[in-house]
Amino acid sequence: MPGHPACPGDGDCAGVCTGKADATCSFPQRDRAFKDPECECPGGDCAVGPAILTRFLCDGAGSYTPTQGRCGGESGGYRCASSTSCKDSCASDADCIADFICAAGACVPLDAPLCDGDHTVRVPAAADIDCTPYRCGGSACRTSCETLDDCVAPYVCNLAGACIHVDEIPIADAPSCSCRAPGASADDRGRWALLLVALGGAALRRRRLRALRA
Repeated sequence: MPGHPACPGDGDCAGVCTGKADATCSFPQRDRAFKDPECECPGGDCAVGPAILTRFLCDGAGSYTPTQGRCGGESGGYRCASSTSCKDSCASDADCIADFICAAGACVPLDAPLCDGDHTVRVPAAADIDCTPYRCGGSACRTSCETLDDCVAPYVCNLAGACIHVDEIPIADAPSCSCRAPGASADDRGRWALLLVALGGAALRRRRLRALRA
């Protein structure tokens, strides 16, 4: 109103003159956002966590108060979805911070060592364990193999039950095209085909080296 000072406040939280003779100001509700939230993690990539979402809400007096909360609640394990929001569900462990795993679409605490389904054992409050050349199962790394599925490519299971690199297999021990490797599953056939190609290439390299040395 003319002759009266402007209502105090910042941005969208500022007061608005009611137009009354006493020059009273009306302020936005306390849950009104002053600006977009900010989601941040230590290190930036949320690998360690926790992810913290800061909201900037009006205080009802013309200003705002930053309020912080962990993504997923007080003990939540979600990462940031963006610079302004948290994830609220997960598709894999990559959506969760350290010491949390994705189970049934939710990030839950990792209470004991657990295989990630491939070749890494997740360990609470410690570095993860890479089981290469073996895959893992349950809570530990495999120490022997029965089929190709027990090894991490490009390692394969030999007749002694050990995962060895394809380049280490003697040509004489390579599987023929007319038979299956002992213990191999139907899913292994494609991998054996790739192995045969790799062994053929290794044999060709050896012949070339012998020719150069002659």
